[in-house]
Amino acid sequence: MEFFFVILFNITGVLFCLRKCRVEPKKNFLIFFSCLYLPVSLSTFAVVWGAFHLLTTVPWMLARHGMLPGWFPEFGWLSSLPTYDVLRFFLYVGTIFVIFLRTGEHIGRIADLQESANSGVQAPPASGRA
Repeated sequence: MEFFFVILFNITGVLFCLRKCRVEPKKNFLIFFSCLYLPVSLSTFAVVWGAFHLLTTVPWMLARHGMLPGWFPEFGWLSSLPTYDVLRFFLYVGTIFVIFLRTGEHIGRIADLQESANSGVQAPPASGRA
C-alpha cells in the first residue's frame, strides 16, 4: 500500500509541478524542479521527522530510563506497533504530498515572476533583414 501511494504521489506531484511551470516548460521545468526539490524536501523531511521523533522517540527513551513514570499507560498508542506503523505511513506519504505541493507553489511563483518580467519587456522592431 505504501509503495502504491508513494508512486501515485510522485507521478501526480511531478505533473502538478509541471502544470505550475507556465513559461516555456520544455526549457525551464527540469532546471526549476531540480533546483527546488532538494532544499524543499530536506527542510520538509527535517521538520516532519524531527517533530515525529520528538513526540515518539524522546518520551519513550525518557520513560524507559524512569524519568517519566507511568507514561506508557496514558499514551498506549506508542507501544502498539500497528498504530506506530500506520502513523509512520501517513507521515511519510503526507510528507511526499507536502514536498510536491511546496515545490509546485515555488515553481508557480517563479512562473509569475517570469510572466511579469516578460510583459514589461517589448520585443525589438523587425528590421526587414533576413
